[in-house]
Amino acid sequence: MIKTINQFSSINTLLIGDLILDRFVFGHSSRISREAPVLVLKYRNETLVPGGGGNAANNLLKLNCNLKIASLLGDDESGKKLLDYFSNSGADMSSVIVDSSYTTSAKTRIMAGGLHTTVQQVIRIDRENKQCISDSLQDKFLNAIKNDIKWADLIILSDYGVGVFTKKIIEEINDLTRKYQDKVFLVDSRYQLTSFKGMTISTPNEEEAALATGVLPEDMNIKFAGEKIMNETKNKNLLITRGSQGMALFRSNGKTSYVPIYGSADISDVTGAGDTVSATIGLSIAAGADAKLAAKIATLAASVVVHQPGTVPIYFDELLKLAGEVEKKGEF
Repeated sequence: MIKTINQFSSINTLLIGDLILDRFVFGHSSRISREAPVLVLKYRNETLVPGGGGNAANNLLKLNCNLKIASLLGDDESGKKLLDYFSNSGADMSSVIVDSSYTTSAKTRIMAGGLHTTVQQVIRIDRENKQCISDSLQDKFLNAIKNDIKWADLIILSDYGVGVFTKKIIEEINDLTRKYQDKVFLVDSRYQLTSFKGMTISTPNEEEAALATGVLPEDMNIKFAGEKIMNETKNKNLLITRGSQGMALFRSNGKTSYVPIYGSADISDVTGAGDTVSATIGLSIAAGADAKLAAKIATLAASVVVHQPGTVPIYFDELLKLAGEVEKKGEF
């Protein structure tokens, strides 16, 4: 594990995906409103962090790889905040196209808690819509990523269904996957999982796998659901994340492995954990690990972020230290 993780800094990674701005508004709950049966919150503070594909990108940055982002942003406040954040964090943003016809997606989570109680999410407000992108904008975007893929060792496709991955763009990416078979292509797609063909690995959660197959991948059906996705996509690997049930890894050679969670099953917040898994397993495979070892490293990364509230990334030093402890104890 340590040998693999230490290779992360040498990997050129291209993230293609939907960037979303996550806003967390924190307040103390003190009473019930007289106007309606709702909590009254006293405003405390708020934080802005990258969400959607932006969270995957943030994880990649914290894991020390060389990162380039290709995306579409609107000429709006949320778009400018995301552009500033990643530019200041060291990502190459030259393939991010800002267009006034596009609206940057944003999610606002209202977080409530008393002085001595756990902070919990009470409501989420989404500003997003599936957007129609002009042919000229799609062509401009495709020209950018065709050049970027030549540079990249790892290509992560982070599809949150808010506009970047049109039918035309997916078809072009599938062609590029066939052309550049020496590169690692990872897809994390919420609604179009089986549209991406021939990928190195896809990383859906149970809900996304159920949407793709029409079968809820519970214990009895997980093998059937996994094999159905593999047959339809012809991907080399498939990792279905299952929360406290761990992960199920399917491979094109017909082998199936079940990777348990590491540490406590008492999870604080799963927000963004799938992005952590995608970033970590992608980097691990690009560093030369086989899919099973990569899944174990991703499980360690997930075990850190699910015990923290909100959208948080895994840091290189955290993961390296945990992997060292695991190897020393001979665990996992």
